[in-house]
Amino acid sequence: MLAAHEELWNQLQLTTEQAEAEGIPMKLFKQEELMKAFPYLQKGRFLGGTLCPWDAYADPYAVLAALYAAVRRQGVVVHFDREATKIINNGDNVQGIETRQGTLWSPLIVNATGPYAAQLVATAGITLSVQPFRRQVYVCSNPKDVPKATPSIVDLASGFYLHQEVSGKAVLLGGTDRDTWPGLEEVVDKSRAEDFFQAAMETIPSAIDIKWLRTYTGICEQTPDFHPIIGEAPGLKGLFLANGLSGHGFMHAPAIGQIIADLVLRGRTERIDLSLLHPDRFAKGGLTEFHTF
Repeated sequence: MLAAHEELWNQLQLTTEQAEAEGIPMKLFKQEELMKAFPYLQKGRFLGGTLCPWDAYADPYAVLAALYAAVRRQGVVVHFDREATKIINNGDNVQGIETRQGTLWSPLIVNATGPYAAQLVATAGITLSVQPFRRQVYVCSNPKDVPKATPSIVDLASGFYLHQEVSGKAVLLGGTDRDTWPGLEEVVDKSRAEDFFQAAMETIPSAIDIKWLRTYTGICEQTPDFHPIIGEAPGLKGLFLANGLSGHGFMHAPAIGQIIADLVLRGRTERIDLSLLHPDRFAKGGLTEFHTF
């Protein structure tokens, strides 16, 4: 994580203090230390940055395949190509879910539909502060002076990030399209490439020579404070929300799964103060601060 101005630098220092208090070995780099450790970064741009030695990569596809195999062994039935279209409720109680292939009846539903979360719960008369946004990823050749197995790089000011593939021959770049309009369209917008490559060169000067291999796009869900909405839906018993992960869903998924399991099985969780993530916090005018989680 890289801070290009004072406000972001202060946030990183606070985040580092919080991480250390929880026993997480977060390292804080001041400007000179940062450039010595990562000389390929733009000189003079960053006041400092952070790095956690516990950070690692994981393959979402491999994890999902393993999870699918594990739940199948436990007798879970997975319905593919069965789009959920409407939540069925009787007053303030959930009864089931309508799909394009028929109705599934259940007094318990977990809404984990990502960018479609608000659209689905609206069928039960619930307003959810989650919006879908298109995000593009540029697959490019590795900048010549960025070594293999380099940590992921995030310029918090521009949003630019670099994630190196395992081979070290290609990198996934993106993060500069934070000003897009909400929507579910997944068409690649090549008009945004100029802004992206400008941000790339401002972070890593040698990016001027990278080769643009291909681009793909997907949909990310976001809340007003970029923190998730976790808990039972206000006014609808049996509907549990795990939404608005704002780009951190894969990272936080194990913890979110445990919390939702607690709520479904026991009606409460002791793992975290869920009032900070409660579904109705936006209606009450409350936003959870950037550095809280």
